[in-house]
Amino acid sequence: MKNRPITSLDKALHLLQLLGGRGGWTGVRDLAREAGYTPSSTHGLLGVMRDHGFVEFDEERRQYRLGLAVLALADTMDAGDTLSSFARPWVQRLADELNETVMALAWRGGRAQVVAAVEARHDLRVNPGRRVPDRPHMWASGQVLLAWLPEGERLAYAARACPDAAAAAGLVASLAVIRTQGWAQALDVDASGVGAVGAPVVEAGGRCVLALGCSAPLSRCSSERLTVLRERVVATAAAMGAALGHPLT
Repeated sequence: MKNRPITSLDKALHLLQLLGGRGGWTGVRDLAREAGYTPSSTHGLLGVMRDHGFVEFDEERRQYRLGLAVLALADTMDAGDTLSSFARPWVQRLADELNETVMALAWRGGRAQVVAAVEARHDLRVNPGRRVPDRPHMWASGQVLLAWLPEGERLAYAARACPDAAAAAGLVASLAVIRTQGWAQALDVDASGVGAVGAPVVEAGGRCVLALGCSAPLSRCSSERLTVLRERVVATAAAMGAALGHPLT
């Protein structure tokens, strides 16, 4: 980003990103605290955006959420194609570096979807397979997407995917661990003979827009090699997030 003064437009766009990341109704003080703005300036910016339809205001709740103007703009573009175009060069570079299969997945319509994939050059390699993977909670990249879903969606998925309440609670707990540590790892799921790692690509508003994953045959998944794969996937995912405006930590 160029070194220039922060304008009211910068602040308004940042508020929109924060509202998108929250996925629901939010009060002015909570939003101001997260953005680092004063409540009065936040209220003023929200008022302008409300006048133009970019946010909605609920009189009873005294809270805001994204408005129909944002949705109308989103409908004019194919989000899958946009994410694919963004992710493809990153996926290609990481696959070239690691010589293992690398994929980027997005959460769309309640499902994990592969938006970009490059296979390893080895004779023995992981095939990306289905563009819409089944049971995303079993796979590293799918676990990452689930871990960064809003809580309500995460709980609803666990209830659907698990055979009973105890299993659902166990899945939710494991997703909380993944979110805290910032990555997921899966080994030999369903005797697949595959090891995989995944990490989130988080945009400026704090929303996970992609999961970046790398998969390899177990024969190339020593603990040392897995550490290398994980570190490179996590670092690349963080760089992708930085390109979308999320600060590097």
